[in-house]
Amino acid sequence: MRTKVEFTYTAPDFWEKVSKWESNTGWNLEQKAANSRLYQKKFLLSGPKSKIQIDHQDGKVTVAAWLESNKIIRLLGLASGSEVGVDTANKSLIDNFVGVLPKMNTRSALNTLLEKFNQEQIR
Repeated sequence: MRTKVEFTYTAPDFWEKVSKWESNTGWNLEQKAANSRLYQKKFLLSGPKSKIQIDHQDGKVTVAAWLESNKIIRLLGLASGSEVGVDTANKSLIDNFVGVLPKMNTRSALNTLLEKFNQEQIR
């Protein structure tokens, strides 16, 4: 389950702020469309990939963040699905193993992005 945040932002500098966040945090742009960006970062060699998706259309912003668990993590029973949210309410066995650092770092990057738009941070 992805961690999602929705808010309104109508100023024309939206993607400029996102680009600055990308540069400052070292996240890699994986996919780009007119109104959407998908970023990825890997914190551990065998750990899950961290993903942040940003959609902005007609002033409505949706930001989603998650860990994408790999086949090994699922086979070990550390995650029940292919995605794990990064907020503290999303508990799974992955939190006790390879997901601790990626989850914490993804949440931190997400909060840094939210801060640029004066949004409440996730926990």
